[in-house]
Amino acid sequence: MNQTKEKQAEAQAEAKENAAPQAAASPAPQPDPSPLDLPDIGKKNRRRKLIKRLAAGLAVLALAFAYFNLRGDKQDGQANLGVQYEEVSLEKRTITETLTGSGSLAPAESYVMTTLVSGDILEAPFEEGDMVQKGDALYQVDHATVTHSLEQSQLSLQQSQRGYSQAVEKREDLQIKAPRAGQLISLDVKEGDTVAAGQQIGVVRNSGTMRLTLPFNETDAAGFFVGQPALVTLDGSFETLEGTVSVVGASQALAGGQTVRQITVDVANPGAIASGQSATAVIGGAACNSGGTFDYADEAPVVATLGGDVQTIYAQEGDQVYQDQLLVQLYSKDLEDQIKNSQDAVRSAQLALEGQTDQLGDYVITSPISGTIIEKNYKAGDKLEVGKTLCTVFDLSYLKMTMNVDELDIRKVKEGQTVQITADAVEGKTYTGVVTKININGTSNNGVTSYPVTVRIDEYEGLLPGMNVDASIQVETRENVLSAPVGAVARGNRVLVKKPEAAQPEKGRKEKDMEPSEDGAPAGYEYRQVELGLSDKTYIEIVSGVEEGEILAIDPANLDPMTPMTGGMTVVVG
Repeated sequence: MNQTKEKQAEAQAEAKENAAPQAAASPAPQPDPSPLDLPDIGKKNRRRKLIKRLAAGLAVLALAFAYFNLRGDKQDGQANLGVQYEEVSLEKRTITETLTGSGSLAPAESYVMTTLVSGDILEAPFEEGDMVQKGDALYQVDHATVTHSLEQSQLSLQQSQRGYSQAVEKREDLQIKAPRAGQLISLDVKEGDTVAAGQQIGVVRNSGTMRLTLPFNETDAAGFFVGQPALVTLDGSFETLEGTVSVVGASQALAGGQTVRQITVDVANPGAIASGQSATAVIGGAACNSGGTFDYADEAPVVATLGGDVQTIYAQEGDQVYQDQLLVQLYSKDLEDQIKNSQDAVRSAQLALEGQTDQLGDYVITSPISGTIIEKNYKAGDKLEVGKTLCTVFDLSYLKMTMNVDELDIRKVKEGQTVQITADAVEGKTYTGVVTKININGTSNNGVTSYPVTVRIDEYEGLLPGMNVDASIQVETRENVLSAPVGAVARGNRVLVKKPEAAQPEKGRKEKDMEPSEDGAPAGYEYRQVELGLSDKTYIEIVSGVEEGEILAIDPANLDPMTPMTGGMTVVVG
């Protein structure tokens, strides 16, 4: 009896030990086993454990076998065993390639106006929201101080101009000219000589007329007049010549109380009269009180007005010259320096005046563009400081945006292309823009270069500057071309094509037709190299390598969720 109880206790303990894993696996309560069943339950539990361990081991071996058998295919982008594929038949369709991007809207043109001057604002005749035209006066600032400076600059310029003109006029004094017509009887300088101001350098004489000055009695001379004929008698030869009174002098008292007048008579020189020749004359029947000597009536010294160096001589001694004929050209470095300094002074005064004038213009602040005032920061009566922002003007005749296009696509973009614009702020509406500028000054980021493309939107109701928008440029459209979903193309431009034999009934298939290909394609499929064309991000054109109607196998994981598909799911087993 005791032995029987001991056996029952051992059986119960063994049953509890074997039942523990089952309880973990299946939480449902089990009825207590009867003493008669305990030995059988223990054997069953041990059998179950063994079966589970064997199954787990076989599963691990199977997974390992599948991994190592398909590892190379997986690395090459090939299908694995047990992958479920979507089959699609190749068809023709229209493909439109687009380039997308985003950006924020900006006005056609904007200008933030700042001031260059300070002062009290006298006028500001506009408000926010007003339309203004280019050149309209927006602000008038008090300019009393600059007006005073402007007047001083004008006076300074006038003085500088006078100084320059005077210096230039002096340059003419370096030209030594004949004082009258006649013969250049002497010239006392040569090239290179230095001449002082007031120095006589020669004489010009007109020897065709001789002049004789004689005293006549005051009573007789009282009736003489210029132009009156006179009869001149030469001493020694007693030759008589006709002359003419040219000067009637004033009364002059001589020693002894006698009063006379000096009368000058001009006589045409027959060629024999020389300076110093003695003669007497009778005028109106009255003879002179005493004789006199001839002198040349027209003889003048050649004098330098301004000092300088003799640069060029234009006449020689003995030459007949006419009045104001250039005889000698002088050069004065001091005068040239004076002229240059005067010229610089004039230019400096001009620049100062221009600066003052420009500054005066800064006190009347005008709109640089036509547009709308969107911000006004100062009003009439405010005190303005240099560098402050006055107002902001937007040209809202159209809006524009800039989208960045990748370097691989930038050559596809052309000015004039249509652009579709959408904005989250305006749901359900698409705007039309046009490409107006392609900037070739690209920017690089992480080894990729992009180029700014400007898009203009003329009809933009509902849009505002600063809004974020998405843009799509229609680059190219091709109709009725063979195409496949983008996800069907594997690395290396390969597609997985269903073999024609795989579509036959099982009875007509050959065993070798259903074996995996050497290139790693699953049984019933083969990889084909294809030439690709245009893409719209969902479908891609296939130029060659497959035919219309052939079936492609596509891993759904590679498909765009928005791609419309036809065909059924199939399980490919390698």
